[in-house]
Amino acid sequence: MATIKKILVPVDGSVQGCKATDEAIFLAQKCNAKLDFVYVASEINKDIPSHLVFDRIWTKLPQNMEAAKHVETGSIHKAIIK
Repeated sequence: MATIKKILVPVDGSVQGCKATDEAIFLAQKCNAKLDFVYVASEINKDIPSHLVFDRIWTKLPQNMEAAKHVETGSIHKAIIK
């Protein structure tokens, strides 16, 4: 079975996004994987600034967990694939 090395986690500040973040952190701990969080600025989430989303996420991360944050703009699905 292949080893999971990196987990891509799209985040938007929603309740579902927070739940996905919690699950990704749990899975990353089990697999010793790195987390890549991507926030796509769009009309859908224009009222939730990316820094607030990332600040909340970073308070949940274990100290030894490797994680990166990315902010993109435009089409959500295209930015996530990019």
